[in-house]
Amino acid sequence: SYLYAGMTDATNTWRRSTDGTTWANVTAPARIKQLSSTVGYFKEFTKVVTVTNKLYFFTNDTPMKLQEWDGTTDRTVGTIPANRTTGTNALFVMDVITDGVYIYIAVIDRVTTEPNLPGRVLQIHPKTGTFTQVGGEFGASPAFTMGCPSALAIHNGYLYAGTYTGTGSGNTARIYRKHLLGIPTHPLQDWLTDNTTASSLGSVCSMVSYGGRLYAVVASHIAGTAAIVKVRTEEGVWSTSRTGPATTVSNAYTSLFTFNGNLWAGWTDAGTTATRLETYDGTSWSNDQSFAATDVVCQGVTFLPSTGSLYLVLGQTSAAGNTTSSIRKRRTGGVW
Repeated sequence: SYLYAGMTDATNTWRRSTDGTTWANVTAPARIKQLSSTVGYFKEFTKVVTVTNKLYFFTNDTPMKLQEWDGTTDRTVGTIPANRTTGTNALFVMDVITDGVYIYIAVIDRVTTEPNLPGRVLQIHPKTGTFTQVGGEFGASPAFTMGCPSALAIHNGYLYAGTYTGTGSGNTARIYRKHLLGIPTHPLQDWLTDNTTASSLGSVCSMVSYGGRLYAVVASHIAGTAAIVKVRTEEGVWSTSRTGPATTVSNAYTSLFTFNGNLWAGWTDAGTTATRLETYDGTSWSNDQSFAATDVVCQGVTFLPSTGSLYLVLGQTSAAGNTTSSIRKRRTGGVW
């Protein structure tokens, strides 16, 4: 087994590790998608997913291609189709998730006047290479004017999509839902609005299902307002689960994931306050670890040969003044 890390720098190559400690440069698989300089730093990192022990990611082509890597062979699954309304190719993949069979992606198609940013959610069958658009285009009708899709989650039979609205202080993001069973028969049926964020808050950066509830992390683009972690009950009621530690300009919970039975959330404010990785055990929140103020928590993953260890990607962002990225390892017992 290998742990792969995609390098979205000038080389767009990969590094590989067998133990999570020693890393080597590798020339395969194909080059991963380069970062987008036009999308806010809260979402400016590339994700990959694994399905049946195969790695799936998007290449640095126009239009972007979905690539499969089985450890030996590269295979192009398919190409992201152009937006039917704008005719433009996807600019950047904002989020990638899987239910173990299908891959779901959220894309921004072009940068226009905020907050009406064109985008789509697509369902992909990795074996057949079939791309199916889920719901209507975001930013293309009055029902979907509040941003492009930026964060996806599967929860209780529904696919949820949170939006990215840009960096304007008055932009209001939303969370939509669509029943998974309706995708094969009515793929373009409209999304249902599930929640609208407060006007003082901005984009939905990440979502995850945990403990029978849906959690979403939301950014704040204006001074005086703290980013929050939101929670949705089974009855569909949203409330605040956690409030960020500072109210500086552009503070955000940037990532959300589960590990060892807990919920984990990364928080940053673009270089002013120490970045934090916070954890929730189903009852209370606590700060597990603080990092440099210029770090941004991008993604957390586990690796089977090192059971009990968490690998954390700390990203490089110009907004935070950081010039390097890194991978941190949390061993059993909480030692980083």
